[in-house]
Amino acid sequence: MTSSYRNPWHHPRQPMYGPENYETDVKPVEYRGFLIYQRVEGQVWDVVKDGVCQSQLAGPDGARRYIDARIDGPAIDSRCVLVDAAGRPCWSQEFRPAPEDAR
Repeated sequence: MTSSYRNPWHHPRQPMYGPENYETDVKPVEYRGFLIYQRVEGQVWDVVKDGVCQSQLAGPDGARRYIDARIDGPAIDSRCVLVDAAGRPCWSQEFRPAPEDAR
């Protein structure tokens, strides 16, 4: 059975961002309300929610950590945390070192 889900990064004039929809025959793993598909064997795991790819990761553990962070909030550790300009944890795409008080 083939599954299909939307690629939110698709751009019709820039094929490097992939097709409009991903299709796979791989059976997904359900985890905390998300589906995890191993789209490229041994290389790419897609996290899908409501028919839309949310993230692409290099392993199943990374996919589960991504889901955990989406549900529980990002983990704050001594290495790096997503923060906004004021140093508050957030879901920005910009990585900065964790502020001292968040470690």
